[in-house]
Amino acid sequence: MDDVELMQMIAETMQQTSFCALGQSPIMAIRSAIENFRDEFIAITKEIS
Repeated sequence: MDDVELMQMIAETMQQTSFCALGQSPIMAIRSAIENFRDEFIAITKEIS
């Protein structure tokens, strides 16, 4: 599992298990960014590691 998949999995888990809407709302930005800029996320995580 690469870093981008891990971030996506954590975001999905947080959204599914959060009892409060405030706990779910920050995840939407991360999920949207990954969906729209997946290639950029992959490139950045490869540079860092």
